[in-house]
Amino acid sequence: MAETRKEMEVVQGTAQYWHIELESADKAEKDWRERGRQVVSRYRDERNSDSFGAGIYKQFNILWSNTETMKGALFARMPQPDVRRRYNNNNPVTRQVAVMLERALQYGNEVYAADKPIKAAIEDYLLPGRGVVWVVYEPVFVTESIQVDSVDELGNAMQIQDEQERIADQRCYFEYVNWEDYRESPAKRPEDVYWKARRHLLTRDELIEKGFKNAKDIPLNWSPEPTEGYQEDYSEVFSRAEVWEIWDKYTRKRFFISRGYNEVLAEDEDPYELENFFPCPDSLVAIRTNETSVPIPEFTLYQDQADELDRITTRIGNLIEGLKRRGVYDASVPELSHLADAGDNDFVPSENFAQLAAKGGLSAVFQQEDISPIAQVLQGLYAQRSQLLDTIYQITGISDIIRGSTKAS
Repeated sequence: MAETRKEMEVVQGTAQYWHIELESADKAEKDWRERGRQVVSRYRDERNSDSFGAGIYKQFNILWSNTETMKGALFARMPQPDVRRRYNNNNPVTRQVAVMLERALQYGNEVYAADKPIKAAIEDYLLPGRGVVWVVYEPVFVTESIQVDSVDELGNAMQIQDEQERIADQRCYFEYVNWEDYRESPAKRPEDVYWKARRHLLTRDELIEKGFKNAKDIPLNWSPEPTEGYQEDYSEVFSRAEVWEIWDKYTRKRFFISRGYNEVLAEDEDPYELENFFPCPDSLVAIRTNETSVPIPEFTLYQDQADELDRITTRIGNLIEGLKRRGVYDASVPELSHLADAGDNDFVPSENFAQLAAKGGLSAVFQQEDISPIAQVLQGLYAQRSQLLDTIYQITGISDIIRGSTKAS
């Protein structure tokens, strides 16, 4: 075990160390990720296609409704940049710098559609419980030939050709990170998190393009669901390498490792030189407690009420199926068989009308089922469902948003 800071830095520079760290994070968040997948599946209403729209179990998708309501309440549009000087003096240079930064931010918001990754992160925040937005900086370097003044061995002035690398272009933008592709060190407080990581799925050409060490030997250990008859022939085409980009706050380095490969692919010294090191703010977490940083999906707070809502909806659907006008009639009056198909102001002729009248008319030869008890039960179920919806709105706080009595925050 490493005892000194120097020894610890050596250990953290190995792929084996980060494999253990990632496995530890996977283990700590295993139950939450499984629960998060179930919440997302419910939001998408991913039921069996054979029973879709016709199954005996009916769902009142209150999760979708609540999520869409909260999306609009939490984030509507990007704020307008407002860059001001800390010290409001009469220096024209600082004023121009503030104006330039403000316009650059506004341009970046418009060109890079900065609201899209934020909206995607908010959806993850509302469903599985964690939303992540990453800041990406991409410089483009070019190599130029320049004339450099020099002197020869005799002291004579001369010019030689040299190559110089410079930044030709640079981009800085927000990037959404799916909640399944993000890991962080287990901790109780956000400020105690000492490493954060995101997953990239890269092809062989992308591995080579990024200049990773031994790119041709890195295993392509990720692939989509196998397609019958094609997976074997096109395994190299569909497969990807599961590469993790890890930012370590202790060493202020960025590491790239691949699951199943025991060498560090690349290592960078403090790439962005940010004050807080990490290229992302603290994650959006739906429910956080002081004991752990593992999130809790908001849906779990009213899951029992949502299940009861589904049961009531299923029962209402089944009873509605029984609300049909049905009855029996005297077979000796064959005209009655056409009565159910008659339209408005349509009269069915009867050859034995006198006999029908003698029996007491239609009320005597035709009897229909009494459906009033079913209707009364339905009224009670509708009232119970309405009360249950109010309970869910109270739990989530949506009732306050609807009334406008509080701020969305």
